[in-house]
Amino acid sequence: MQPLVVATLVGPLLGLRVRGAQWAGLALGALGVVLVVRSQIGGAAAHPLAYVLPVLAMACLIVGTFVERRSRVRMPVVVTLTVHVVVTSVALVVIAAAMGTLVPPASLSFWTATVLSAVVPTLGAYGLYWWLLRRVGITTLNALLFLVAPATALTGAMFLGETLTFLTLAGFALCGIGVAVVLVVEARTTRADAEPGPSAPARSAASMSS
Repeated sequence: MQPLVVATLVGPLLGLRVRGAQWAGLALGALGVVLVVRSQIGGAAAHPLAYVLPVLAMACLIVGTFVERRSRVRMPVVVTLTVHVVVTSVALVVIAAAMGTLVPPASLSFWTATVLSAVVPTLGAYGLYWWLLRRVGITTLNALLFLVAPATALTGAMFLGETLTFLTLAGFALCGIGVAVVLVVEARTTRADAEPGPSAPARSAASMSS
């Protein structure tokens, strides 16, 4: 959902234009994500809070993204991650206390999952997100998030034995095509903007000859 929400808001909030071809790519990517999630959600029996938290996290990331883009102050990525981790930690401690699960289990699997979650999605993925936000277009960066669903499904198949159906693979293809379309259009637009137009003397001469 996030790439579509961001693409809708970049115009009124940042004055940026999302071209028609990019909208088409975003639509393909979103459809791909729907197919991937639909093919994998059959056996899900998680607590409703497990679905509310990602939606809340998405909203927070969208707000943080636009605040960063509109701010004149550019904080280092390390500072941004520090704020991210502290706020998230406080929120999770409050939730754990409210649900009576404040004391963590002593199992090796729990701490292994905790360390992996801290290193890969938190420091690695979010660090890369904030770093790329300053180097590529906001629409392009958020389009890359369409690859999260295929990557998650593929990881689940490799390490958890989850099944990859034809629907899942079709979703993979649509996600890839959608992201590729957005990247190609952004690259062409950037090249076109970087190409120098005709110089003032040349334009003047052209107008005089006409």
